[in-house]
Amino acid sequence: MATLQQLEKRLIEADAAGQTEDVRILANEIRKRRTASQTETAEPISFTDRAKDAGMGAASGLAKGASYLAGFPGDLDEIGKTYLPSFMTTPVGELITGREQKEIPFFPSSEKIRDFAEKQVPAIKPVTQYQPQTNLGRYTQTAAEFATPGIAGKTSAARKIATGVGGAGGLLYQGLEDLTDSPFSASITTIPAMIALSSLLGPSRAAQLSAVATKGLSKEEIASGKALERAASSLNPRNPIKLNPAESLDNPMVTQLAEDVIKSDRGAPYIYEAAKNRPTAVSQVAENQAALLGQPNTSIKEPLSIIQSASKEGIKTAKRKRTISATEAGYKVANSETLQPEQVIKVINQIDNEIASLGTKSPNIKILKDLKTRISIPTKGGGFLPQTNINKLDSAFKEFRNKSDLPLESSQAIPIELKGKFFNADNNGILNNLNKELRTNNSYASANDKFAELSESLVSVVERNLQTLTKKGISINALNKAVFNPTSTGVDDIQVIFKSLNEVNKNAFPQIANTYFRNAINQAFKTKPKGDDLTQGFELFKQISLTGNQRKNFMKVLDGVAEAKNVNSKSLKVGFEKMINVFERLGRLQNLNKPGFDVQGQAAKTLAKDVAMMKTFNPLVRLATKYGELKAGGAMDVLGRVLASDQAIDNLIKLAKTNPQSKKEVLRVLNTVNFAQQASGQQASLE
Repeated sequence: MATLQQLEKRLIEADAAGQTEDVRILANEIRKRRTASQTETAEPISFTDRAKDAGMGAASGLAKGASYLAGFPGDLDEIGKTYLPSFMTTPVGELITGREQKEIPFFPSSEKIRDFAEKQVPAIKPVTQYQPQTNLGRYTQTAAEFATPGIAGKTSAARKIATGVGGAGGLLYQGLEDLTDSPFSASITTIPAMIALSSLLGPSRAAQLSAVATKGLSKEEIASGKALERAASSLNPRNPIKLNPAESLDNPMVTQLAEDVIKSDRGAPYIYEAAKNRPTAVSQVAENQAALLGQPNTSIKEPLSIIQSASKEGIKTAKRKRTISATEAGYKVANSETLQPEQVIKVINQIDNEIASLGTKSPNIKILKDLKTRISIPTKGGGFLPQTNINKLDSAFKEFRNKSDLPLESSQAIPIELKGKFFNADNNGILNNLNKELRTNNSYASANDKFAELSESLVSVVERNLQTLTKKGISINALNKAVFNPTSTGVDDIQVIFKSLNEVNKNAFPQIANTYFRNAINQAFKTKPKGDDLTQGFELFKQISLTGNQRKNFMKVLDGVAEAKNVNSKSLKVGFEKMINVFERLGRLQNLNKPGFDVQGQAAKTLAKDVAMMKTFNPLVRLATKYGELKAGGAMDVLGRVLASDQAIDNLIKLAKTNPQSKKEVLRVLNTVNFAQQASGQQASLE
């Protein structure tokens, strides 16, 4: 066996002869002999010295790794000179002229950067040139050297993965170098292993899917979704409603993602577990809100009777208001005020002419004579004098006017052919003319104008809105149509109703709201053949607030309830608004009631895949197929956990943010280490 001195002599000769492979082998043997010699003569190293050696090794590796990052372009250039053909690395001027030209490096290599730093700051030499004295120090130095370039990753995910993979690669590299005594061999084994490891540690399929689903979400959309998520939980703190991000975020991509997860056998159990108590929670929320309107009715007849009675009284009250206002405007003319006799005689003569035009057997003669009697004063001789008292004339006018307004089927109604004689389009009928003469009195005219105005603006409006509620045999359907149906009732109509009812009976209008809302709950929360409906909250939303106008009507009803109960309207409505906003989203996931997957379809796919796999003898094909199934199932498992978690939106966004370009960043960083190690490895083999 050659001595150490002989090996050193041969190394010098081989280097001079340009025998590169012999130089590498001899250098490795010399290093091995020296290491063995040092091990035999070295004194035991204390724990403190070992710790110091490990710390210095880590610092040295950190500095060296940082230089690789900064010197990446220069190292590329050095590697090119080593492996590329000479014509590709020779300066262009030298190729043209044939004269040797001094090359000016464009980018400094990592080694030159370290040399420059040492010259500028000599104090760092003990760190940058440190040679570890223990195995722990050497492994620490190499791990830090490989891990440091990972800080160049653009995302936190890239930095985390790259530094982790780099550190693991450094340990592997050092182990292989110790085993083979060849930095180059260690490098060509370590780099592919690091890249493979980065693929395993890189962004998962779940992260990729969540990144695609949430890509178009704005900050405002996310904030709104999180607010709705919190609102759902706060509606029933003891049994909170857990919204899925597909429900709280109004986004079709997220909805599609959730529906796909629900279809999977791996992800569905988590989502179903989070939603399975929803029917109870939703029912409790609805009952809590209903309690603000009133207690459940033991009999539907009682509230309907209260509503009917109050509606009749509301119409009467409106008419009394009309009379009082008209009287204040001069309706009650003093009994001393009269018309001129000739004014009334004109009307009496018109009646006589109409009687003369009829046959003696006409039933209309009696009606005309009754009117004539009401506006005349009989005399002892069988004659008559005209009635001139305005109040008595007005009483006769109203009596026959009202009979003219009655429907024909009424026994008190004026026959249709006589109605045209009393009032006509030309305004010259018998009652037309009587009204003209009465209106020559200014007080009477003013009072009647006020009466007519209130009849149109007050009484007719109240009658129109309450008439349905006064009818015998009123039903819930009639109640819904009269108050809540936006095709027949608006917010102004509802205000008339609750103002009229609250004036006569403070309990009537809350009974309307309570009856309607509890009936809507009963309609929405029906037991279904296949069990509880996880979307039944949406059914209640459809009952009370499916359209914008329907929602406005319901909110206006709550204004009326607040007025009747003398509570703040905004405070009463806030809980209902929150409930409606949450319940609206509970119908977004159509397949929530059918978690899992299509057993027949999945079985058919599995059978076909297994048959196809049996036809190949390539184990890699089988392994890849099973790996694909495993990875897809794992993604559904992860997404199922995320979508069913508390603060699910935050968790989904965090998962999505681990994806953007992470793998590209990791591979870029690993390539930096690769090139740097290749360059330094070649140099180390010759030192």
